Amino acid sequence: MIEETAHVVASGPGGVWVETQRQSACGQCAARKGCGTAVLSKVLGKKRSRVRVANPNQARVHVGDEVVIGIDESALVRGSMAVYLVPLLSLFLFGVL
Repeated sequence: MIEETAHVVASGPGGVWVETQRQSACGQCAARKGCGTAVLSKVLGKKRSRVRVANPNQARVHVGDEVVIGIDESALVRGSMAVYLVPLLSLFLFGVL
């Protein structure tokens, strides 16, 4: 399970809006040197992400609470395959026609 710590910003029936702090893969982004990702990060500037998370167990959360959200690795792999493999196969299929 891939997990991330988030803060609750809103709560409603069936779902919770949470905000996560964007993490970097290495310490060079914080130092603003190294690979081009640090430059791209500076241009985009968005350091937080808001997402709606399902709350099937109706856990009681309040605005400001710190929660841990997670996604199963297999779900991430299936999603990646849908995003990358389907267009690639379509490209090959229509290239042959």
